[in-house]
Amino acid sequence: RAANPHRVAAYQKKKADAQATKTAKLRAARAKRGMSQHKLGILLGCTGQYVGLMENGKLPSIGLELAFAIERELGIPAESWLKVAA
Repeated sequence: RAANPHRVAAYQKKKADAQATKTAKLRAARAKRGMSQHKLGILLGCTGQYVGLMENGKLPSIGLELAFAIERELGIPAESWLKVAA
């Protein structure tokens, strides 16, 4: 059975909006603390380039450890970064 194109488009928009929201929150929280991507990367245990990829929505997902590091350092709930199967 073929998927309804309107439902597919609505799902894709919702997914894109959620991605944009979490990346904007990451960038805003980092900027609020006056941190560079490099500095945040050190605190998270990754590189500044990797932080940039997260902020630009270029990563499909991140690991559990990194999600909890973001929560610890910036207060953004880990759940918002983790894909949960429905």
